[in-house]
Amino acid sequence: MRPPSSETLNAFRQAGDPEADRRISEIVAGDVRTTMKDLFSSARLEDSSVSAELSRFPYEPPDELVAEGQQVFLDHGPEILWLLGCYALPAAYAAKNGVEVLAQTGFLGAETNRRLIETAFMVVDVMTDGALGRDAVGTQTVDRVRIMHAAIRRLILERDDPRWDLAERGLPLNQEDMAGTLMTFSTLTIEGLAKLGIRLSRHEREAYISAWAYIGHRMGVDPALVPATYRDAKRLTKAIQDRQIDPSETSRTLTAALIPILEDKSLPGIPTATMRMCLPRPVWKGLGVRGNLIMDIFMRTVAYIIGWIDRLFLRFKRRSGLFRAFSMGLIDHLLTSDRDVGRSQYELPESLNWWRTETAQPATPTARLLERGAVRIGKGKKEPDYG
Repeated sequence: MRPPSSETLNAFRQAGDPEADRRISEIVAGDVRTTMKDLFSSARLEDSSVSAELSRFPYEPPDELVAEGQQVFLDHGPEILWLLGCYALPAAYAAKNGVEVLAQTGFLGAETNRRLIETAFMVVDVMTDGALGRDAVGTQTVDRVRIMHAAIRRLILERDDPRWDLAERGLPLNQEDMAGTLMTFSTLTIEGLAKLGIRLSRHEREAYISAWAYIGHRMGVDPALVPATYRDAKRLTKAIQDRQIDPSETSRTLTAALIPILEDKSLPGIPTATMRMCLPRPVWKGLGVRGNLIMDIFMRTVAYIIGWIDRLFLRFKRRSGLFRAFSMGLIDHLLTSDRDVGRSQYELPESLNWWRTETAQPATPTARLLERGAVRIGKGKKEPDYG
């Protein structure tokens, strides 16, 4: 797959998801805001009032390589979720056009924690073993997100104030922006793991890309923008980044809201040091992330130690449980930092807890939640602005 030309990507900026757009037109029957609120407040499509017949897309079972890609997540899930907050989301915020969709749907300021947790558990939903079977949790999640994207697209285009600039920004949630987001979950995750000292094998990289390629197809991304190999994914990522990465005031607002959620009392300086380690200097500076030489040296030292531990544990079936314990502590922090995100229940798979020895009373909040099989997030946060 050759990287698409700038002219081709320009055309993709005017393309949405025709099948999902057609279905949302049939679903909303007038007021798209009511459908949006229902979708955002429901963890699964089956919990919403959206018609099952209209919300389910044609199903093709994933191949074995997709399952192997999911295994990469099971091996490094907490590390990947940490990178989601400290690398993938800030990188996505730096996209000058796509980030404006968040501004128009109310996901700024206080809603940033909702977005972080929603996104994290979307990744958990789709990347656990068996999650992409017919009617399985991951498949339902992808379909829900696809329908939700179509609803957001319609909502923004129907607004008169503020009016969306089609000529300047392209369609909301257009094909280039959806492909760019897909790359943040796949290519940037692999690169982020390497920066943390965790280097995947060539086969693991290809399997992880394959898993997200399958998800991208089901999410409605045009096949021409879904790379089949890691090499192609890197080329596509660069092509989109060269065109879109230019932090704006909206980018800085989102990043400023994200950092306190990640840092808080127990993690001073570590999230921003991770951002500086993973993002190019012009990007993190453009996002308003402050420099800290001491923390930068500390993070690079930690990454070196992690890499050494990871290579040492390659001789065993399981990799470093020590770093897994540290990573799960970071996820504990995210899950307990703010529970008012409007969703009633999340589920974390037991397979992410392989490193912990059984104890009568697990030591951390996530361990206790895993033992019960669910993470409950309370209600009460105000709804996003649906217009």
